[in-house]
Amino acid sequence: MSLTSSPTGLVIRSRKHVPTPLHVYDYAGRGDNVSGLRQQDQQEFLPHPNPGGRAGLSMMGFAWIGFNEMPLLIAQRSSFVNAETYVAELFKTQDELHNARGCNILLINLYPVTDHRRVIKAMDSPTAFDFETEDVRKTGSGMWIDRLHSTSKMHDLVARDLAQFLQDVTLQSAATAATAELSHAGPAATAGIIHFL
Repeated sequence: MSLTSSPTGLVIRSRKHVPTPLHVYDYAGRGDNVSGLRQQDQQEFLPHPNPGGRAGLSMMGFAWIGFNEMPLLIAQRSSFVNAETYVAELFKTQDELHNARGCNILLINLYPVTDHRRVIKAMDSPTAFDFETEDVRKTGSGMWIDRLHSTSKMHDLVARDLAQFLQDVTLQSAATAATAELSHAGPAATAGIIHFL
């Protein structure tokens, strides 16, 4: 039922590409890291009853992770962040969320520049995606705000594929719920997304 603005806008952009209605509960916080994710889980999400009475498996927790830790991990200048602590805290938090609500969890690590086929195609053939050739390496361009942050137009490329993934998951969930209802195992559930970070 409610949708709030996401700092990245990725979930909102994905939602516009999905024909099946999705309910998005957005707990994302600009600049949050794994500690922020833990706070979102513990203080904002878990204390409340299941949104809309949804069964856990009809929901997906979605976390865009690593982006705010990366500069610290690379520089190794901070005792606040090291890779082992980061990964341990991340998975402890996700385990708690899963154990409490039984929802599926999607983790996206950083911005998928080198391993996302649509982003790679856009960078290899920018004009085919309505970018300028020089946008590939230029900050303040159609692709990049600065050396780290991509534009909304680039987010839209990832959002289209994420939307297809969510649509596939939603259809599979609906089919499973319909089968359960036919066998009198329980009612069908509506799909939902919880966005963290």
